[in-house]
Amino acid sequence: IVFRPVVLGALFVAVGTTKSPFQAAGPVKAKYMRMDFDRDFQCAGITYKFNSNFPLRTILPLRVFLCDERTIDCIFRGCWQNNVNVGDEKQLKALLHENGFDGETLIRRAKTDSVIKQRLKENTDLAVSNGFFGVPVFVLNKDYQRFVFGQDRMHFVKDMCCGWRPPVLQNA
Repeated sequence: IVFRPVVLGALFVAVGTTKSPFQAAGPVKAKYMRMDFDRDFQCAGITYKFNSNFPLRTILPLRVFLCDERTIDCIFRGCWQNNVNVGDEKQLKALLHENGFDGETLIRRAKTDSVIKQRLKENTDLAVSNGFFGVPVFVLNKDYQRFVFGQDRMHFVKDMCCGWRPPVLQNA
């Protein structure tokens, strides 16, 4: 598994999405979407809590992950289980320290390392160029034409791992 973080806001702008699906939905649909999201995680046995700070500024934690991929669990758990505002530098630094990382050094590097900044930009550009419109997206064996979108489509990903090849999406 290769994680390729992207700047979701930049992806949305590139594909003409002005608001996140949760923000764009009316109150009834938004309530259902959150329940459905919770249901997906419950079925997978994952403890999950929608972050009250949403929408979050994620560029800094994405760059921190690119500096040290071992941070993925503490960042995700902090954000989606413990309601940490990972977009807030002080909260992110504390979270990293609590999980055994040198938060100050990682954040400094994430903010200043041009290679890290470029990797995040390249990942986002790759997503745009392959027609991605949100996250998560799953790609097997670099077959970007057959990407699968959404945490609720894991059954497709499992089938693809067993040899199924979905049809190629045709550009409109």
